[in-house]
Amino acid sequence: MTAGVYQISKVVQTNSATAQELAASTEELVSQTQIIETEMSKYTLKEN
Repeated sequence: MTAGVYQISKVVQTNSATAQELAASTEELVSQTQIIETEMSKYTLKEN
């Protein structure tokens, strides 16, 4: 029984670490998207 609880604990820890890494990656992508939006707003499309 103890081995099963240990395995569950390890899986939970791994899932938690993965979730934190995903959150950090998401924040970085949001930041990069904001930079791109700011840069793109400097350009306009010319109508023909």
